[in-house]
Amino acid sequence: MGSHLSLLVGHRTTLSWVLWIMKPETGEWKKVTTIDLELEKCTFEGEEVSTLNCRLEPVGWLKLGEVLVLNCTLTQC
Repeated sequence: MGSHLSLLVGHRTTLSWVLWIMKPETGEWKKVTTIDLELEKCTFEGEEVSTLNCRLEPVGWLKLGEVLVLNCTLTQC
């Protein structure tokens, strides 16, 4: 799985992404899992007193399918 092309599909207003992996032998895309951080949304977007006030965006994999790197872009208060 480490050398396969991967694709994260999400929407700008949600903290949820669907992971797709392409099989190199056939070119077929397979839905692998959904990464859903919606329950943590208030922590990232500033609805609580001790928040990060950031926008999360996926960057890439450290180990495909195991460790997803996210970027936190700070927003204006």
